[in-house]
Parts: sequence; structure tokens; C-alpha cells
Amino acid sequence: MFAYAALHTAQVSAQVQSTLDPVLKLEGMVIEATRPVEPLDRPGTVSSIDAETIEKRLVRNIKDLIRYEPGINVGNDPQRFGATGFNIRGLGGNRVLMQIDGVRLPDAFSIGSFASATRNMVDMEALKSVDIVRGFGSAQYGGDALGGTVSFVTKDPRDYLDLFGNDYYADTKLGYNSTDKSFLKTATLVGAALGFESMLLFTHSESSETDTQGDNKELNPRRTAPSPQDNEIYNVLSKLLYRFDENNVLRLTGEWMHSQSEIDALHARDKDYTNRFVHSLITNDSQTRWRVSLDHTLDRLDFSLFDSLFWRAYRQKTATTQITDQDRTGNRVLEGRHLINRIFSFDNDDTGGEFRFGKQFSTGFLNHALEYGGQYSLNDIIQKRDGSMKSTSHIASIRIVLEN
Repeated sequence: MFAYAALHTAQVSAQVQSTLDPVLKLEGMVIEATRPVEPLDRPGTVSSIDAETIEKRLVRNIKDLIRYEPGINVGNDPQRFGATGFNIRGLGGNRVLMQIDGVRLPDAFSIGSFASATRNMVDMEALKSVDIVRGFGSAQYGGDALGGTVSFVTKDPRDYLDLFGNDYYADTKLGYNSTDKSFLKTATLVGAALGFESMLLFTHSESSETDTQGDNKELNPRRTAPSPQDNEIYNVLSKLLYRFDENNVLRLTGEWMHSQSEIDALHARDKDYTNRFVHSLITNDSQTRWRVSLDHTLDRLDFSLFDSLFWRAYRQKTATTQITDQDRTGNRVLEGRHLINRIFSFDNDDTGGEFRFGKQFSTGFLNHALEYGGQYSLNDIIQKRDGSMKSTSHIASIRIVLEN
């Protein structure tokens, strides 16, 4: 009787276990666009966020992107400049490498509260994947990867054509967010013929100030209600590919992004830290980035010195302009009232290229992966501070120009 009961129990347990067995889920594979061969394991933890995850999480910016990623933060200036850049395990700023399709994004630059060239210059709608490496990558990328790397990869025509297996694809997307009353419009057009694949993606979004739920509407730093703000972002991504075959692909990429923000800083009125009285402060900030790149991937070449080849040539230019108009009264009787105009500009022009050879071979029971190549980059940076002060109580005007 005991043996039968034990056997019966075992059969029931096996049936229940087979019913409850979960579906086996494999972990995602991380594929980076810039290093096809990884001879060494990278230190640190790698997170890969694909386009489907970005869509499900309703990601609008880099701050939304890392919402569920431990050990990663995004710097943020809620009063004017917004998201600034990534901070990985306490290291941030220019010590975290950011790149899009293998091309480095420009470094950030900041001067006080009136000027800040941020690195928030990526459109989430155009991304296929984002790979984040926590840990230093200086041996692979250089000193600017001391804190980690963030690699953005944009979509290719095949990412759309494979959805339905057709040679053409077109769609539109609309989105609305009540937090800042943002309205998003995206249009995509893709086609393939005679070995060519082309793609055009256009995104436009407009928004206002973020609702803080604050009820203090005083015109001074104690204000908790948001200051009036108008934001607008445009992004265009275009690609043209020619596939000689699956192992021989030539790709031309063009990208243009422009953002504009205007703020009536009601929270900055009243007396400032110098005891001057601020009657008004209005800001107008814009940022533009465009990129053109041509790359060629060849695999399975079967030469004695290499069996894969990749080369890329590119040019990328960014321009940041920030204008601040301030109406204030001095803290001394004879100083009077002045109109202060501050103009900050930061331009970065980057031209470069790279080539890489890869070779995989075996010696005895050992398998080897060898990669070698070179990079070239010419970076031209122009930073300018311009300002003028005009007295409204006396006839006087002073102009100050500082240029680096």
C-alpha cells in the first residue's frame, strides 16, 4: 500500500511538474556596431535595450531610456537645460563615451547657469538598439570611456521590410503625453529594388513645460509652479544601402536633428544671489547636429592576413546657441536698471574615418580572433561668449566679447 501511494504521488507530481514547466527563455545577445570581433571579455555589466522595449516603455528621451537600469543615472537641469548626459556608477560627463552608429557624440561643455552644451542629441524613434557597458573601456575606445560606453544603433531598411516580407513599407505614428502636453509625429518610408534599400524617417515633437503639481505661483525663487516653456524637436534619418551579397554591404547614412526651447523664467525673478532685482529673464536655446557617413562591410574574404574588412568615413557637426535676456536693477543706488544680453555658442566639427581587419584562425586546439586597424579624427571646436549691457536709466551701452 505504501509503495503504491508513493508511486501514485510520484506520477501526480510528474504530471503537475510537466504542466507547470515554464517556457524556456534565452537571454538576449548583444551585438555592437563598432566591434565585430571581441578578442577579450569586457569588464563590467552589459545592458541591451532593443526597439521593442523602447516602444513598450514609451521612451521619449535618454532619461526614460535608463529608467529600469540599475547603476545608471542621467543628469538633469529641470529649470532650463534638461537632460545632460549619462552617469555610470558615479562617473559621468565626458568620462562616459556616447556614440551613434560608431561615431562619437561631441563632448559636453558648461559655463555656469547661462551656458551648457549637453549631449542629449539622439532621437529615440530612430533607434534599433542601445548597448550600455558599465565599466571602463579605455583600452578599447580611449580615455573618454573611463566610466563606460553608451552605443546607439539606428534602424536599417531591413528592420522594417522584414516585418511583412515586402519590398516596401510605410507608416505614421502619433503620440501624446499629458505630463508636458507633448505631441509626437513620426513618418517612415522604406523601399527596396535592384539590390538597393532606402529609408527615410521624419520625427517632429512639440511640448510645453512639465507639470510639477506645484501651487506656488510667486514670481521669485520660492515658486513651485512651472515657468512657461515651449519646446520643439525635429529629426530626419535617411539611409541608402547596396547589397552586393549578404557579406558585402555598402551603406550611406544621413542624419539631421534640431531642438529649440524658449523659457520665461518666472522662478528667476525678484532678488538674485548678488542682491540685484531681476524684473524678467527670458531664454532661447537651440541645438543642431547633422551627420553624414559612408561605411562598407565585407565578410568571408578568406585572405591570408584577414577574412573580414570594415571601413567608415564620416563628418559630424553640432552647433549650440543659447541666448539669455535679463532685465535687472542694480544693488547700488547709482547702478540703475539695465538690459543684459548674453549669447553663448559652442560648435564642434568632427571629420574622421576608420578601418579594421579581422582574422580568425586555429593553432592546434586553440581558436584565435585577431583584429587590427586604425582611426583618424580631426576635431575643430569653436566656443564663444558674447554679451552686452544697456542702461535704461542712463544713456550708456557696454559690449563684452569673450572668444576661445
